[in-house]
Amino acid sequence: MSLMKRLLTIFVLTFITVGDGFTQSFEEAMSLALGNNPQLLAATSEYKAIRQTQFVALSASLPQFEAYARSSTNDMKTNCLIDLNGICNGAAVDDEVPPFMEEHDSEGWGVNASMDVFTSGKNFNEFRKARADIAAQKISLQNTEQTVLLNAAQAFLDVLRDQALTNLRQKNVEVLERQFQAVKDQFEVGIVTRTDVAQSESRLKLAQSNLLLQNASLSASRATYQEVIGQPPGRLIPPEDLPELPELLEQALIIARSNSPILRSAQEVARGAKYATYSTVAASLPQVRLFGNYSVMDDPTRMKVGLQEEVTNFGVEVKMPVFTGGRSIAAINASRHVSNNSKYNVHAASNQVQKLVTIAWFDFNAAGGRVEASNGQILASKIALEGVQQERELGTRTTLDVLNAEQELLDARVAQVQAERDQILSAYKLLSAIGRLTGDNLELIPTSLAD
Repeated sequence: MSLMKRLLTIFVLTFITVGDGFTQSFEEAMSLALGNNPQLLAATSEYKAIRQTQFVALSASLPQFEAYARSSTNDMKTNCLIDLNGICNGAAVDDEVPPFMEEHDSEGWGVNASMDVFTSGKNFNEFRKARADIAAQKISLQNTEQTVLLNAAQAFLDVLRDQALTNLRQKNVEVLERQFQAVKDQFEVGIVTRTDVAQSESRLKLAQSNLLLQNASLSASRATYQEVIGQPPGRLIPPEDLPELPELLEQALIIARSNSPILRSAQEVARGAKYATYSTVAASLPQVRLFGNYSVMDDPTRMKVGLQEEVTNFGVEVKMPVFTGGRSIAAINASRHVSNNSKYNVHAASNQVQKLVTIAWFDFNAAGGRVEASNGQILASKIALEGVQQERELGTRTTLDVLNAEQELLDARVAQVQAERDQILSAYKLLSAIGRLTGDNLELIPTSLAD
């Protein structure tokens, strides 16, 4: 039986539990998550912000121009202080001399220009580091996208599972209610004992309790769905097929080594740390800068007449740290340690990816085996229940035997629903582990709720 037919068999009554709401396919839910999940939208904005750092780094190697203009008004008051001999400014005066008032304005403008022509590789490596940081952030965005899509897949499948389980447990309660009433009727006519009645009632109460727990689980799954997808679930249509996956574990590992965002991000961070070390070393080497200035200034104060100063200057500046109290050496050593740390992180990321792929691979294969086993378990439980019911009519089986057989069939159906959910989810976990759980790979188009 194909995956689609099995899922439709398991979830066929799911639509009854959700009423007449809108239908939504697995692909539509994933597209909504891509277009509306705030975690992914925040990561996208962060990536766009990081992209601008390359232009900041590049600008340090380009000419810098600065224009300025200034205007000022000066009021000057000159007082003549008369000493005891009646002398003010070397001259004898009879009375107090009034202060001398002077007012003048000055205006000017100018242009400054400079350019780093040689930085021993400092600016160039800062630009390369910025590019590596951007690449790492882009890969981090892909990892966030994978996380969001995996969460969306799990939320979708959890709602389907809990709706199906709720329906199973609801029908189990209805069956046990009818059975309990039948046992009570049989007790009234003396066919069964009070023990049979108590056993039926106990099993009914247990089923009612499990139904309440399942309803709570369904409510939690629906809330998670709305958080991840952006809207409450309607009638969910199960996915038609499993995603395309590698046939062998070795193939999955090869794909993961080139596609896994965990490993690729660590590699880009290590590359950026290497360039940061180069830039730190270059900061201790010679730096050459060209500079120039042109300014015009009106100054009416000189010799009491207005004068205009026009100044043009340009030159070259060469500088190199000679003694920094150990700051330069410490900065270089620190950057080298950071670079070494990032290299070790690459090895750790490689080991982590191999572990994740291996676990996901065996989980997926185990889930497939569980699906087949649960199908066989259901068939065997049905046969066993029919046999126990017939034997009870013949008097060789008790009510408890029938209740146990019914419980085993219910457990088998619950296990089948869980196994189907786990098989699909494990497939997408494996897809995420190898770095292919992306909107592009799944051919998803982000959809906004506003649309």
